[in-house]
Amino acid sequence: MNHSSKAFSEKVSSEIKNAYDTRVPVFIALLLIIITLAAFWRVFYCDFLNYDDNYYVTENTWIKDGITSSSIKWAFTTGYQSNWHPLTWISHMVDYQLFGLSPVGHHAMNLLLHILSVLLLFAILTKATRFPWRSAFVAALFAIHPLHVESVAWVAERKDVLSGLFWMLTMWAYLWYAEQPSTRRYLAVILFFALGLMSKPVLVTLPFALLLLDYWPLSRLFPSKDGFRARCVGWRKAIVEKTPLFILASVSSVVTYIVQQRGQAVSSLAMLPFATRIENAFVSYLSYAYKAIWPRSLAIFYPHPKSGLSTWLVVLSGFVLLALTVLAFRLSRRKPYVIVGWLWFMGTLVPMLGIVQVGAQAMADRYTYIPLIGLFIVVAWGIPDILVGAKRIRVPARIAQVALAVIACAIIVVLCWFTWIQVGYWKDNTTVFEHALKVTDDNYIAHNNLGLALLEKGRIREATEHFNLAIQAEPGFTGSYLNLGVLLAEQGLYHEAAAVLSQALTIEPENADILANLGAVLARQGKTDEARTVLTKALELAPDLAVARENLEALSTVSQSATSRKNMDAAARVTAGMALDQQGDHEGAIQEYRKAISLDPRMPEAYSNMGIAFQNLRKFDRAIEAYKQAIRLKPDFVEAHNNLAVCLYFLGDYRGAWKEVNLCRKYGLEPNPGFLAALSAKMPDPTQR
Repeated sequence: MNHSSKAFSEKVSSEIKNAYDTRVPVFIALLLIIITLAAFWRVFYCDFLNYDDNYYVTENTWIKDGITSSSIKWAFTTGYQSNWHPLTWISHMVDYQLFGLSPVGHHAMNLLLHILSVLLLFAILTKATRFPWRSAFVAALFAIHPLHVESVAWVAERKDVLSGLFWMLTMWAYLWYAEQPSTRRYLAVILFFALGLMSKPVLVTLPFALLLLDYWPLSRLFPSKDGFRARCVGWRKAIVEKTPLFILASVSSVVTYIVQQRGQAVSSLAMLPFATRIENAFVSYLSYAYKAIWPRSLAIFYPHPKSGLSTWLVVLSGFVLLALTVLAFRLSRRKPYVIVGWLWFMGTLVPMLGIVQVGAQAMADRYTYIPLIGLFIVVAWGIPDILVGAKRIRVPARIAQVALAVIACAIIVVLCWFTWIQVGYWKDNTTVFEHALKVTDDNYIAHNNLGLALLEKGRIREATEHFNLAIQAEPGFTGSYLNLGVLLAEQGLYHEAAAVLSQALTIEPENADILANLGAVLARQGKTDEARTVLTKALELAPDLAVARENLEALSTVSQSATSRKNMDAAARVTAGMALDQQGDHEGAIQEYRKAISLDPRMPEAYSNMGIAFQNLRKFDRAIEAYKQAIRLKPDFVEAHNNLAVCLYFLGDYRGAWKEVNLCRKYGLEPNPGFLAALSAKMPDPTQR
C-alpha cells in the first residue's frame, strides 16, 4: 500500500472513531434537517390536488369526522380506494382535526415524517457501519432526491412517508435486537413491522432487506471483526428468526390483493398481457436507475406507451440488468455493500413493477422512496473505496478527502436545486398537470385532471378541449367521458351529453356514476321512462349513491306534477333569479336559473338570464354558452344575440361579435352606438367590405 492509500485508510479509521463522538452525529443531523427544509420549503405553498387528494382528504366525510370510534372502525374495516391501510387513514383524520382543510398543515406533516425517516436512516447506517459521513451522504441523498418529491409533496401519498418511517423504525429495532437478541427486542421489531404494513403494504419486502443487512454490514451470516458488533448466527437461523415477519408479509399480501381485486384496481391479463408486464418491469428498473442519476422530466403520472415498448429497449434493459447483477455478485466478497445495495434496489421494487398491475401507470416516482437507498449505499461506499484501491492514482490523502467532500457537496447542491424546482411543479392542479403534459406523451390522466382544474376556474372551452384530448389519448378511460358529459349537461347540451355518457357505458356498462349522470340527463330531456330505468340500475349497483337516489326521487315528483305547474315553478325561479341579480347576488341568481332549467329545460329566458349573471361575474366563457343555448331554443332571441356580441367582443372574437350584431339588426334591434364604435375600432364590419 502506497503512502497516500495508507493515509487514506488511516482517515477511514479516524472516521470510525468519530462515530462515537456525539458532537459529529448531532452536527450531521442538523445539517440533514437544514438541507431537507431548504429543498422542500416550497411544499408549504402547495395546494390539494384533484387527483386522489379529494378521495383521501378534501371530499372524504370519514376523514372530516376526525378521530371518533366510528371513523376508527371505518379505517380498520374499509377497502376504500382499493387499499387496506388503517394507520394512513387515521393519520389523515388527525391532520383534519388539527388543520382542517388548510393544505399547509397536511403538507407540513408529510415533510415532518420524511425528516424523521432521514434522521433514522442516518442513525441506522452509522450504528451499523461506524461510518458517519458515508451514512450522512446516503441520508442526504434520501432526503433531497427529486424522485422523492412525489411522496412528500402529494398529500395522498401520506402512506409513503408514514410507511417509510415505520420501515426505519423496524430497522432500528432490528439493530437493537441483533446487538443483543431477546424476546422483548424482537417483539419491538414485529410491532413496528405490523404498523408499517398497516400504513402501506409495500413493507412486505422488509424481511428480505433485513437478511441483506445480516450479510452486510451486520455480518451475522459469517464471522467478522468489522462493522456492527453482532453475534454470527448463520444463514439458516437468520432466515428462521424472520419467520413471523414473513408470515405477516404473506397475510398482508393476500389481504391487499383481495381488497384491490374487489376495488377493481387490478388489471386483467386481457388488458395488459403478462409478457408486456415483464417487458415493462425490465425497462422500469433501468428507467428508475437512470432517473436516480439524472432526475429530470418527472411527472405525476406515466402512461403505458400506446405503441408498446420497442424490442431493442427491452433487450438492452435485460442485458444491462443481468450484467450489473453478475458484477455485483463478483464483487460480493471484496465489496459486500455492492451486492447488498443492488439487491436492495432490485428486491424492494418488485411489488411496484406491475407484475400484478394495480392502477394504470407504467411506473411512478413514489415507488423509489425506499428502493433508492440501495443505490445510494453503493455510491456512498463505492467512491471512497475506489480512491483507496486505485493503485495508479497517487493522490495525497488530504487532497482525496477534500475532493470527496467537494464532490459530495456539489451533488447535494445540484439535487437540492432540482428538488426545489420539482416541488414548484406541485403548486396546484394546473401546474402539476401542465408540467406532466410537457414531459410525457398521450398522458390522458393529465389531460383529464387539467380539464377539471380549468373547469373549476370557469375556463369551459379549454376544459372541454382537454377532456376530448384525454379521450383521444385513451379511449378506454371512462373518467374523461363522464367529466365531459357532466360539463355538457351543465351547459344545457343534453343531447350531446347523453351521447357522450352512452358511449362511456359501452366501455363500462356497470359504472354506477355514469348511469346516475346519464339518468339525470335523460330526465332533463323529458325521457322519463328511460331515465327511471337507468337510475334504478345505478342504485342496484351502488345503493349508497346519493345522486342517483335524489334524481330518482325528483323524477318521481316531477312525473306526478302537471306540465303547467312545472312551467309556473320555472317562471318563479327566473323571477327570483332576476331579483337576486339586481341585488348584486349573481351566484345566487345563477342557482335560481339552474333550478328553473331543471324544471323546464326548454325555457330560453332562463338561459339568457343566466348568461347575464355570468357576464356580470365576468365569466364570459360561461355566459357565451348560456346565450348560445338560449338562441338554440329561440333563434330570434334578439337580446341573447346582443349580449352574446358583447361577450365575444371582450374575448377578442370580433368577427363573431359582428355576426351577432348583424343578427340583431336582422331581428329588428340596433345595438348600442357606443358598443358599435368600440367594435369598429377593433375591426370594421366584415360585411361592409
